[in-house]
Amino acid sequence: KKHFGKCWDSKLPSDSFDVIFCSHMLEHIPQFRLEKTIYEFNRILKIDGTVRILVPDLKKLALAYVKNDKKVFSTKIEFALLNKNSRPIKFPDNIKSKIKNLI
Repeated sequence: KKHFGKCWDSKLPSDSFDVIFCSHMLEHIPQFRLEKTIYEFNRILKIDGTVRILVPDLKKLALAYVKNDKKVFSTKIEFALLNKNSRPIKFPDNIKSKIKNLI
């Protein structure tokens, strides 16, 4: 199920998610809203839930920029869901192509 809204004020019910997966999003949140965003993750996460946060590796990107390594900046989209045990569930290639067309 998709949810659209502000990550710092999601209006989602408290203690309702086993897993929160945040990929390359936090770097786009204004600094003054980051703390509220983390509090919101904590509010909607069930006790003993899992938060997975991915952010860019600034050192890797800066070195690639200085070395003019364009491969690092090529876009590769990976699709995965997390099950209750927080193990990635990979989509088959035919599903990946359908999802890419929606983006």
